[in-house]
Amino acid sequence: MQRYQSGFGKHKGHNICQEDKAVIAKATITFNIRRRKRMSRQKEMAKGLILEPALFNIFISDLDDGIKCTLMKFADDTKLSGEVDTLEGRVTLQEDLHRLKEWSNKNLMKFNKDKRKVLHLRKHNPGVQHRLGSTWLGSSSVERNLRVLVDNELNIGEQCAEVAKKAQSILGCINKGITSRDKEVIIPLYSVLLRPHLEYCVQFWSPPYKKDVDRLERVQRRAIKLIKGQRSLLYEERLRELSLFTCEKRRLTGDLVLMFQYLKDGYKGGSLFTRSHTEKTRGQSQQLGHKLSQLFSCTISAMQKLLLKVENSMAIPAAMGENGIQMQLLGRLGV
Repeated sequence: MQRYQSGFGKHKGHNICQEDKAVIAKATITFNIRRRKRMSRQKEMAKGLILEPALFNIFISDLDDGIKCTLMKFADDTKLSGEVDTLEGRVTLQEDLHRLKEWSNKNLMKFNKDKRKVLHLRKHNPGVQHRLGSTWLGSSSVERNLRVLVDNELNIGEQCAEVAKKAQSILGCINKGITSRDKEVIIPLYSVLLRPHLEYCVQFWSPPYKKDVDRLERVQRRAIKLIKGQRSLLYEERLRELSLFTCEKRRLTGDLVLMFQYLKDGYKGGSLFTRSHTEKTRGQSQQLGHKLSQLFSCTISAMQKLLLKVENSMAIPAAMGENGIQMQLLGRLGV
C-alpha cells in the first residue's frame, strides 16, 4: 500500500510538473506575442506622433498660395493681417479671406467657428466688418496669441496682470506645501516654477509702465522673502546676498541679446534699427538709431529707445570684434 501510494504520488507529481511546464510555456509564448504586438503598436504610435506634425505642415504648405496680405501659420493656428486704411487694402484683405475659404472647402478642413475673430488694431481703425465665405466675422478687443494676451491698442497691462496672478498662485502653493525655507530649496523652485511664467515671450510684452514693472517685481520680492534669514533685509540686499538680479534687469539683458541677434541677421527684424556712424570721440563710433513705429508705438518704440540708450552709452572699442562686443556687453550687465 505504501509502495502504491508512493508510486502513485510520484507518478502524479510527475504529471503535474509536466502540465505546469506546458502551461508556463504556453503562457510565456502568449505573453511574448502580446508584448511584441504591444511594442509594435507603441512603435507605430511613436512614428505617428513624430510624423503627424510634419505631415500636417506639408498638408497646409499651399495655404498661402495667392495670398497678398501677411499670413502667419503656427501649427493649426492661422492669422491673416493687412492694412485697412485705404479701400484697396480692405478689398485685398477680403479677397484673401475668400481664398482661405476656398482652400478650406477644397481640402475639407473647416476653420473653427468659435475662433474666427477680427482684432482691429490702432485707435483710429475704421473697424470694417469682413466675411469668411457667407459668415460675418465678429470683432474682439483682446485675443490670445501663443499664450500672450494682445488687445486692440497693443497694451500689455492685462498680460502683466494675468502673469502676476498666475505666478502669485504658484508661489502660494509653494508657501503652503513646502516646509523647508533653505536657499537650496526655494531658489530652484522659483527658477523652475515661477520664472518661466515671468519671462515667457517677455521680449514681446515687456512692460513699459512703472505699475506693471512693480507688479512683476513683487512676485520675486515675495518669493525670496520666503528664504530663512532674508525677511529682515531690504530687497536690494537680499538680491546681492543671493546673487540674483531684478526682473527688470533680466528683461533688459534678454532684450540686448535679442537686439544683437537682430543686427547680425539671426532673426528677421533688423530693419527696426539703423546704423549711424559718428566721429565723436566719446562713446561708440558706430551708434544705432531707430525708426518710428506708429502701430507698435507702445511696445517697440519704448523698447528701442531704452535699448539704444543703454547700447550707445557703452563705449566699446570697435577693434574688439563681434564676440568681444557681446562678451563686454554681457559683462557690464553683470551676467
